[in-house]
Amino acid sequence: MTLFGFHISKNLVTVGQYEDYCKAEGKSMPAAPDFNKGWSKKDHPIVNVNWAEARAYAKWAGGDLPSEAEWEVASRGGLEGKEYPWGDKFDSNMLRCSQKSYGDSGGTSVVGSYLANGYGLHDMAGNAWEWCLDAYDANYWKGTQSIETVNLPDSNSLVRVLRGGSWYYNSPVYFRCADRNWGDPGNPGAAVGGSALFFEDSASYPLLFVPFTLFKRCAVGARIEFFQK
Repeated sequence: MTLFGFHISKNLVTVGQYEDYCKAEGKSMPAAPDFNKGWSKKDHPIVNVNWAEARAYAKWAGGDLPSEAEWEVASRGGLEGKEYPWGDKFDSNMLRCSQKSYGDSGGTSVVGSYLANGYGLHDMAGNAWEWCLDAYDANYWKGTQSIETVNLPDSNSLVRVLRGGSWYYNSPVYFRCADRNWGDPGNPGAAVGGSALFFEDSASYPLLFVPFTLFKRCAVGARIEFFQK
C-alpha cells in the first residue's frame, strides 16, 4: 500500500480546542469526566466524544480523522517494525498509562507531556484512545496487498477503529503501534478522544509532516490530519 505524505497535528485535540468548536457551532460540550470536572483542565485531551463528534470537529477545523494506515505510520515515527513509538521495550515512563491496575493513573495528562516520537508527534501511545476514519474489520489486513488505504470511511458500520491505548490501561499490548481495537461509534468514553489529519496548514494547530511511505502492517478523542496541497 502506498501512502502519500500528509500533515497531522502534533498533539491530541485539547479540551480548549474542542470548546472553541462547540462555541462556534452552538453545540454543547460532552459530559465532563470525574478527573476533569467542569472541563477545568483546558490543556488535557478532550474525551467523551463519539466517532461522529470527533469527525465533525476535524472537518470543522479543516481536516478529517486519519485512516488506520495513516495513524499507524505516524505512530511509528519512522521506526519501521518496532513494537512501540520509541522502540521495542515497553517503558511506562514514556506514556500516560496506569501502572499496576486499570485506572490507577487517575485520568489524562497535559497533551505533549511525554517524549515525542521520531516524527515529533506526542501521545501516539497512551493518554486517550484515538478514533480513526476506518470501519473495523478484523480480517482487513490479512491475506492481501491490494486493499484501499481506508476501509469504508462513509459506511454505517457498527464499529470503528480505535488506536493508541489510554490512561486507563496498564497492559503493554494496548500501546503497541500495531495493536488494533474498536469501539461503538455512537458510544463515547472517558478514555476516548481523537486526533486529526489536516488538508492545509492552520495557525491553530502545530503540524508535522509524515512523508511518503510504502505501508506494510507488522502484525486505536481526536488527532487531526491535514493533507498537503
